[in-house]
Amino acid sequence: MRLMLINPVARKTEPPRYFPLGLGQIAALAQRASFEVEVFDLNALRLSEAEAESRIAALQADVFGLTELITGYRDLRYLVELLRRYHPDKPIILGGGLASSYPEYVMTHTAVDLVVPGEGDAVIVPLLRALRDRTPLAAVPGILYRDGDAIRRNPPPPVVTNLDELPFPNRDLFPVDIYLENMKTVWLFSRPTRSLSMITSRGCPFRCIYCDKSIWGGRFRQRSVDSVIREIETLIAAYGLEGVLFADDTFVLKKKWVLEFCAALRERLPGFRWSANGRVGVLDEEMLAAMAAAGCDTLGFGIESGSQLILDEMRKDVRVEVAKRTILNTRSAGIRPIAYITIGSFSETRDTIGETIRFLKETGLKSGANFLTPFPGSPLYDEAVARGKLNLSTEELLNNWEAWNQSMLVNLTGLPDTELIEMRQLIAVASGAVKNSLASRAQQLSAQKQQELWHLALQRLSAAGHSRFVLFGAGAHTRRFLEWYAGQAETEVIAVFDQDPAKADPHGIGGIPIVNRLPEGGETGAVLLSSDAWEDQMWEQAKLLFPASIAIFRIYG
Repeated sequence: MRLMLINPVARKTEPPRYFPLGLGQIAALAQRASFEVEVFDLNALRLSEAEAESRIAALQADVFGLTELITGYRDLRYLVELLRRYHPDKPIILGGGLASSYPEYVMTHTAVDLVVPGEGDAVIVPLLRALRDRTPLAAVPGILYRDGDAIRRNPPPPVVTNLDELPFPNRDLFPVDIYLENMKTVWLFSRPTRSLSMITSRGCPFRCIYCDKSIWGGRFRQRSVDSVIREIETLIAAYGLEGVLFADDTFVLKKKWVLEFCAALRERLPGFRWSANGRVGVLDEEMLAAMAAAGCDTLGFGIESGSQLILDEMRKDVRVEVAKRTILNTRSAGIRPIAYITIGSFSETRDTIGETIRFLKETGLKSGANFLTPFPGSPLYDEAVARGKLNLSTEELLNNWEAWNQSMLVNLTGLPDTELIEMRQLIAVASGAVKNSLASRAQQLSAQKQQELWHLALQRLSAAGHSRFVLFGAGAHTRRFLEWYAGQAETEVIAVFDQDPAKADPHGIGGIPIVNRLPEGGETGAVLLSSDAWEDQMWEQAKLLFPASIAIFRIYG
């Protein structure tokens, strides 16, 4: 039996950086059980919609296995429609975050045949054997499946407690060079590093209100030091790795393990570099010194807020003063600290955000901020519903989660939306994460002022000899721009470029096509960035995406 694993596009506004460890683990488990496994990695390849459909139509498999984040419901629905169109009789299995948070909904609203919520390690091999041998699915633990018109859910499988029993994720089936190249731009290393991500543990015992633990749960389990070092050695031999990003939620939870790991790494792989997530209230100076000596480059901390009121509301179980001391100690040890900041908790005000800004300044941290988002499966989601802050239907939520880290989907505070958006930008500017530039304040500009800047951008294009150009970004800003642009005659927009293949549309916006590859034949001499929220980030992306022969123009920068 041949299993075809499909990795959908994730984080569409960014290049593919993070290797899909879950699918790699499933591939290794299936291969160990003598099943034939192939991979179609849409995230790495970033094909056009037409190319992706053509490749999907040509796939040869007995079973299809998909993963998807909760932010990718629309993409999943489209992908399943294609698979059902071209492979109508082949079973489709879904695992991952979406399957874990909304298993029944996925079964009732898509053509997925089987859903595997939570960890799939103990499920995938029995499931594949049942499909191959046509034995009853009722005997396979932890799955949802169709039984005529009914949907059945089997009892969960036992949790894998000895993670050393699992094989290393199979990376050879994937276009790993793409991930290796793009990981050189990941912000969790202080300089470009040929690296990949890996996991040493599962589960988190802490009780932060915003976390969804539907996959790994709250029971902490950790691999042995030897297992982790051997996987690193394998990756170095196979891919010439210079560093590893540990993607664990709680890498530093066990002090004894961390110290043993650092000692083994120094002995067996001296000079190797790595980064991970830290935890305020867990790290002490002895651990930090050992980690720095063993090559730790950067530690990311979920600081979230500089206000004790907000930290308590988020159930972080940490004190602001302890967070401050941890950051300063990390830097003193020679490790670069970075912070994850989140605004928008129920009690958030200008004053609490001011406390966060002061915290960042006092610790020297440069950080942007995300909006607090109530993901299904988290206590925050239930609290938001109970407080009447979340009144959207499941369909509306799933169709909009994709933009969770770029826009404010739900305002849980008493502040107006515009003020909260303004405060988010203020954090990034005040901490030095972004320059205090016009681009950083573009969303606060009046429509008249934006239009004046649009006109100036067109004049710059014309003066540089570009009468035809492509807009980068198919969002709301571009739609406003093109409505205004209809009355302009000095230049011509030939296409709208967007990295999301699902947005490709020959009819596009007002008849201007949306493409995810630039028009060929030398037509594209210039690209104009079109966003009043992300122009600085798009500028960095554009320099990576487009050849040097194409001139890149900004509106607000």
